[in-house]
Order: sequence, then C-alpha cells, then structure tokens
Amino acid sequence: MDALMTSPKLLFSLLVLTLLLFISPPSCASVEDDHGIDSIGPPSFPLEPQVADHHQKVDLTIYYGTLCSTCASFIEQLLPLLISEEDLMAIINLRLVPSGNVRVEGPNDTVVCEHGQDECYLNSIQACAISVWPNVKQHLPFISCVEYLAVKEHRLKEDVWKYCCQIHNMSHEPLLTCYSSGYERKLMLHYILETYGLDPPLTCVPWVVVNQKPLYYDYQNFERYVCEAYEGYPKPQTCSRFIAPPGLLSWSSSAETINFAIRSYILHLLLLRAALLLAN
Repeated sequence: MDALMTSPKLLFSLLVLTLLLFISPPSCASVEDDHGIDSIGPPSFPLEPQVADHHQKVDLTIYYGTLCSTCASFIEQLLPLLISEEDLMAIINLRLVPSGNVRVEGPNDTVVCEHGQDECYLNSIQACAISVWPNVKQHLPFISCVEYLAVKEHRLKEDVWKYCCQIHNMSHEPLLTCYSSGYERKLMLHYILETYGLDPPLTCVPWVVVNQKPLYYDYQNFERYVCEAYEGYPKPQTCSRFIAPPGLLSWSSSAETINFAIRSYILHLLLLRAALLLAN
C-alpha cells in the first residue's frame, strides 16, 4: 500500500486497467468501415419496402455473414425461439439478411466477402432459400442447419446445404435454379444495398435491429427489446420475465447509452477513490 501511495502514476494505471476489465463488451464480430459499395448503381429489379403484416407486430431483423462464428451461434439461438416460444414468435416479423461484411469491387461489381468465396456462396444459397421459402418457419430451420454444419463442423459448402435440404424434406432443385439462373445476384445486391443504407451504419455482426433500432452489443437480449417494443395487449406470457419494476430505464434508452452511463459511473468512482488515496 505504501508503494502505491508513493507512485501516483502506478496507481492511476492500475485503476484504468481495472476499469477496462469492467467494460469489456460481449462478443460481436467487428466489420470494416469501408464497404466499397459506392460503385453499385440502382438494381435492375424493384425493391419493395418490407411492410409488417400486422400493425402491432415487432420487426426483428438480423444482418449476418454465413461463415461468421458469432453469427452462427446467434442464429442457433433463434431456432428454439421459433419452436418453443410460439407466443413470442407470434408478435415478431423476423427477417434474416445474409450479407454481413461485404464489399463490391471492379467494373463488374464483384462481391467480395469477409470470409472468402465460400461465404459468398453460402450467402447466396441462403438468400435463395429465403426467397424460395419466404415463411420463416421453413427457411430458419434450414439456415440454422447450414450454419451449424458449415461453421461448427466445417463441412464442405456444397454438401452442407444439400444435406440440410434432405433432412428437412425440402427439394434442393429450386435453390439450384435460383443460384444458376443469376437471380441470387439480384437478391444479394438487394441485401447489400439494404445493409449499406443502414442508419446508424452496421459496425459488427450479427447486427440485430428491433423496429429500426440497433441493439449494438446487447443483441443477445433481443427478446426483452421485442417485448418492450410490442404495443399490443395482452403481451405474450413469455414477456412476463422481462417486465421491469416502475422507475427503471425503458426502451427509449438504447443499449449503447446505458453502457456509456455505466462506464462513466465506474470511472467516476475509481477516480474518486484514487484522489482519496493520494490525499491521505
């Protein structure tokens, strides 16, 4: 203690290191700032706005890359929601956007993916699956299967999606047609343009958005945000575990704002403690 008292710089360094231990964020794969998409012109097909099919439903959109391990783990978390929490799923408009961290290069608008061409290929296959089977109860189990086998078990990309079609009793022919016809490119440019146009911009994947509000690093608590955003009555029974006592912060405070406030408060306490130690 006497050594610390005689070395204010050492004391301050220790306090800062302690602070950093407190504020380490949860896992979220960061992305590059420059998406390289400025060269993309308007797509050659109409972009229809995504409209909720019921005014009280909550929009939940997940932007991800197919070979991102953090994304794969999160998508696996969605499947139990679909299967076992039907009351919560009934109030959600769930959309998956398999674009991730991509850029478009050269005069031919070549799509380059963060994890290489295998990821571009699986992004396209999953985009085709969403188009061929628009019902989330059909394409989510397929996508979850592909993510598990491709990312967790490192299976060959061609084998993975065909095997997942087989075990889910889905014909792989429509996906082959979508991919080989070039329609997958139109789908991917649509998703890339949507991702590039996000405001605020995407900074990590998975990038989870509830009613146009990104959850940043708090994406794993998406169910709570969905329940808070839902304006219908009654709320699903599943939401009962997320009901906060009166007076606590509400949905209007974003996860980023809350985290900043916590970090600032901890820093204030540590600096106050340092000042007291140096004064004695």
